[in-house]
Amino acid sequence: MFVHNYIKKSVRKQYHMSNCNVLFILYHYDMKNIPNIEMKDINSYLKYIENDNPAILKNMNVDFYRSLIPYCEKFNVTVCLENMYQMYKENDIWHVTPSTCSSPQEFKEYLDLIDSPYICACLDIGHANLLEHNIPDFIKTLGDKLVALHVHEAQGNWDFHRVPYVIGNTKWEEVLKALKDNNYKGDLTFEADNTLLRMPDDLLEPTAVFMAKIGRSMISQYNSL
Repeated sequence: MFVHNYIKKSVRKQYHMSNCNVLFILYHYDMKNIPNIEMKDINSYLKYIENDNPAILKNMNVDFYRSLIPYCEKFNVTVCLENMYQMYKENDIWHVTPSTCSSPQEFKEYLDLIDSPYICACLDIGHANLLEHNIPDFIKTLGDKLVALHVHEAQGNWDFHRVPYVIGNTKWEEVLKALKDNNYKGDLTFEADNTLLRMPDDLLEPTAVFMAKIGRSMISQYNSL
């Protein structure tokens, strides 16, 4: 979860400041009980986003995640940041635009600023693909801070949430090689819910088995490198 700021003011108006969803989520989860976070009226935050002040937004995010570190230490929990993207509609066409931690450089900067072994990285491969990042370079930049993955296909303007190889243009062999070179020891977590979304009931189980076979094949490829 991040506080985001849209690039285009027209988009901001169109979405009625929907980029503040994180701040509302903080209220829903009663984050006022976490020290160092002042839960002011939501309007006090909107002014920073309305004025396009990325430095203030970054400080807010960093302060929030730093405030979680004592709880992570107490309960031995690792929190992962995720590379994000946002979308806006212009002339009836949807466009993808960068958001918080969407570039490897900004992602690494956030991790360095927070500076805790309990705050690490989850690389969403589909999101990186949407923004046309070089995924092996992204993996290399995150280094040993990369401890989790969201594995799914995306292409163009669409975050398909489908299993690898079925649709999309991700070069999975290069991704697996980069993970191996990075000595990645985390999970390959499929964020591929749309693979099952429209399946009739009698195909749900065989489709899930098929997805599992893809995952095992990817692990086998990784281990053989």
